[in-house]
Amino acid sequence: METVLERHKHRFGQFVAIAIVVTTLLAALCEYVEAGSQSAQRDSLTLAQQWGAFSTQVAHEESGAQQLLLARYYRANEDRLAGGWATGAARFGSPPSGQPPAAPRWMQLAAMVEKDSVNLAADTGREIQAIHRVNEASLLDGEALRAGDGPGCPLPPWAGSGPDHLRTPPAVAHNALGEGADQDPFFPRRYLVDDRRELYQLAGLRDAANTEAAEYEKRFRRYAVSLATLAVAVFLFGYCLTPHGHHHRKLYALMAGIFVAGASLWGVYTAVRSPHRISAQAMGAYADGRVAFDRGDFPTAVRYLTCAVSQEPGFAPAWEWRAQAYGGLAQTFYELPPRDLAHALGDAQRARDLGLQDPLVLNTLSAAFFTRGLRSGDQGQVLEARGLLGRARRLDPRDPTIAFNYAEDLVLLGGRWKAAYETATGLDVSEGVYALESLQNDLETPLGRRHRDVISAAKQYVAAALSRGSAVAGTDDNPPVIAPGGAPSLDATLFDHSTGQSTISPAQAEFFLLGGHGFDPRHDRLYAAWYAQVPGAVGTTWKILPPSPTGPTGPVTGLKPADGGRLFSLSSGRGDCLTSGTYRLELYVNGVLAGETTQQAHVTSLEHAALPDMNFSMCHPRAWRRVRDWTPGLLEGYQDPSGAAAALVVDATPAGRLSDPPAAVLHAVLRRIGGTLPRGLHTPVAENVVFGGFCKHYAEEQSFPGGTLAAGIGTDAGGRELIGLLYGPNSAFASHGSAPSLAGDIFFSLISSQGSC
Repeated sequence: METVLERHKHRFGQFVAIAIVVTTLLAALCEYVEAGSQSAQRDSLTLAQQWGAFSTQVAHEESGAQQLLLARYYRANEDRLAGGWATGAARFGSPPSGQPPAAPRWMQLAAMVEKDSVNLAADTGREIQAIHRVNEASLLDGEALRAGDGPGCPLPPWAGSGPDHLRTPPAVAHNALGEGADQDPFFPRRYLVDDRRELYQLAGLRDAANTEAAEYEKRFRRYAVSLATLAVAVFLFGYCLTPHGHHHRKLYALMAGIFVAGASLWGVYTAVRSPHRISAQAMGAYADGRVAFDRGDFPTAVRYLTCAVSQEPGFAPAWEWRAQAYGGLAQTFYELPPRDLAHALGDAQRARDLGLQDPLVLNTLSAAFFTRGLRSGDQGQVLEARGLLGRARRLDPRDPTIAFNYAEDLVLLGGRWKAAYETATGLDVSEGVYALESLQNDLETPLGRRHRDVISAAKQYVAAALSRGSAVAGTDDNPPVIAPGGAPSLDATLFDHSTGQSTISPAQAEFFLLGGHGFDPRHDRLYAAWYAQVPGAVGTTWKILPPSPTGPTGPVTGLKPADGGRLFSLSSGRGDCLTSGTYRLELYVNGVLAGETTQQAHVTSLEHAALPDMNFSMCHPRAWRRVRDWTPGLLEGYQDPSGAAAALVVDATPAGRLSDPPAAVLHAVLRRIGGTLPRGLHTPVAENVVFGGFCKHYAEEQSFPGGTLAAGIGTDAGGRELIGLLYGPNSAFASHGSAPSLAGDIFFSLISSQGSC
């Protein structure tokens, strides 16, 4: 102390004492804000746990209610089908005498179930709302669930659903939209996804709270660094006043001052970058974007997700799903215009930069790099795509889409693509159909044209995997019409020279084999790949026609000399009808490309309709509406508004025994469906038409004043005897040059059922 209190050192000691006091106060302040960060972190973690628990409860309650209402919807539908069966038994068969008609009782039961479902839905909705009000009162931030979607994003129709949506059973909901559930290709998905808004909102709020907790933890650690630095500074200030620090007291004081300044600046930086409360409106917009994405409304999804990212640029899931929504604006990335492709690429990169390592993000980012590399001829971007997919495969080694995309990248990079495709087909060989489509589109790009040979080899490899294990194209009872021996080579055409018409119609795609060699249908496998050209943003884009129960893509069967070499593959039942455009056919014999042809087809524009209760689908003119005498499960179809033409399907099972001749059953039903058909039918003429691949098929035409009726009957795999019929004016049955008749297009779509012999 004598040394410290020396006269010439007194001022230095006072300075150090003041510095120690100031530094200690700064350390106390730092400790205070550090404790605040720790408290805020705990609150955020608690809120995240509450959102997660509430989300689980909501999912359990609403899923149970939805499944109950769906079960009642299906029960009412089964009752209506039973009523249709009873109606058929009364009209076509001989019901037991002395018993009241069963059909009205079944219809009354169906109406009763639907009425009770409405009351049940309303009561369930009120009960769930009451439970939610109690639970929301215990939340730290219950008001976040009632936030809007932010400026420029008004709430969509489903935003007010939540438990309220449960008041509307699925049958009522779909009738309110002007479409029955049987005609909604997204049923029951659309009914289920509308109630996911609250779940997505809760998931977003949970993720946001976890993000806040992570940011507060970072803030806590930063303040801890400042606090530790200030503690070191206090030590140095004190040490410079000791006898041991006397000789270098100025150096120690200077270093302590630097530490104080650095800790203060770091504390100010930490305070400026303090975490902000993530906007509840952004989470509402995120939820609505996710619902729109699930509904297949990708432009609306982009709109709401844009609202989310504009309000919360640091919320990674919103960037991820906006990238997916941009990709959904087209069937494939090949069809995306450069602007949308750039948006998808940028959003996926932003999601990854924010720390999201979801395989879905990596796959989207890889697809965008790959497509842009193909268009620009830049193999470096394909290499970047491969690296991203390699990481995605490590995160999810069981995803076949990622595995096939990785193999495709190796094709253009000279890697071991055969082994990669073998791994991919081992996961799901059916995904190989879309691999063929992707490889075909690769050939249309600048980079793909430079690798044409290896891409063609990859296509053959995938086709061989798709046809492996399939049935042979013929049997010993059907001798070959193509000369066996040598490398397979087939000459195919999509043009019927006998009729002068194209073999492409709204409901089916056919082709002729004109000749060739190296193919024996008794032993060899013939695989047909069909492509339709679609408008692409850059160059030519091909869309493969995916497999359906009767084709059009897959092993081809039915080659017979009596067919004149024709091989056909029906394509109706896929959810749409074929349209005019350019079609491409590739024929593979045992996995080796044996023939290909491309042709422009002019096809009548028709609309697809499903008749699931009859196991049928059909194509009809857009102006047609459901037939007036429609009876579920018995008589269904569509007719012209004037009633001059119609296409119908009738369940003829109650009309007779399976052993009865099909023609006799057909005639009995035609006589008993009364005013549904035009008057004056006469002169049946048998037609050699294959009726949907059914067993015991029979078809004929009848005439009436000014028109024609075509009808066919057959038995499906379930034992139902079904009739398909079409009537209309004679002009509808007349061909015009190379264009087939409208009636023919509709009738052949009617007979493309899922049932088969």
